[in-house]
Amino acid sequence: MIAVSTVTCAPDCRSNFSMICVAISPSIRIAYSALPEGFDLSRPDAIAEVIEQALRKSGIPAEASEVLSHLKIDLPTAQLSAASETLVIVLQ
Repeated sequence: MIAVSTVTCAPDCRSNFSMICVAISPSIRIAYSALPEGFDLSRPDAIAEVIEQALRKSGIPAEASEVLSHLKIDLPTAQLSAASETLVIVLQ
């Protein structure tokens, strides 16, 4: 499973016409089970580091971290497409 989350908007209770948009830094989440063979699943911190370094080498200021069931990669919205392209190469 690979999931992407971006922005959440909620109505502004002070006005009927405006919206408050809370910008959430986009994140890409990759389930460990979706990783190709060759990644040492016993070292999720090392996997996160490899992915983060690959993204930074491509000019994408990303932060990868390990969570219980998946990797979480936080990055700027404008870099989402470029990050996806880089991840396709890294995760082959």
